[in-house]
Amino acid sequence: MPRQSWFDALQMFRLCAACGHVYHDNTPSVPGQQCPRCHTESASPNPYFVATISDVADLIAKFYQLPNLDVHPTITPPPLSRANALAILVFFCTLGEILLQHFLERAMQKLDLPPDVQQRLLDDNLFTKQRVQKLFPTLCGVKWNDAIKAISINSPDNFESTASFFLDASEHRNRLLHLGNTWQPPLDIAKQCFEHIAPLINLFVALHNIYLVRKL
Repeated sequence: MPRQSWFDALQMFRLCAACGHVYHDNTPSVPGQQCPRCHTESASPNPYFVATISDVADLIAKFYQLPNLDVHPTITPPPLSRANALAILVFFCTLGEILLQHFLERAMQKLDLPPDVQQRLLDDNLFTKQRVQKLFPTLCGVKWNDAIKAISINSPDNFESTASFFLDASEHRNRLLHLGNTWQPPLDIAKQCFEHIAPLINLFVALHNIYLVRKL
């Protein structure tokens, strides 16, 4: 398990109610915190992410155990079972789908779309591939791949690699659902899922800060 839960980590992402900027602050969330973009002080704590996102991320961490560094000698967990690797894959895809829907819902709210229209758009684009190839460009005015390239500029995260892995992982999960026990996952799929959690979260924050913030 990580030294810090994902719930605690994601609480550090704050949403400015004034300009819509998402920023990271590792101090306790209290009224009066200043947005680094518009310098407005918050009237109340305003975390950006919903609790479901941290719940799923913590499930991945539960199945992908890290070495226990608090004891000597270090205790290394046993190799992952196939069942655990598949569970991590499914949870990672679920995490990505929740993050994507969270972003799309905020994009529709920015456009002041009525709730029934928002739901219809989501229902008409149920699958991840549809949402990134059709719904995302409709709401943001830019193709998904072009948006990923834009947020990758000057970023320490390799967002193009993470975005590609997210879509590949969804395809792997679909093969699992259709082929069952006859399908064998890539040997390092669980490790890749775990390593892409933080970049995937950062990816959607970066998308938000380019396409969903209000003009100053």
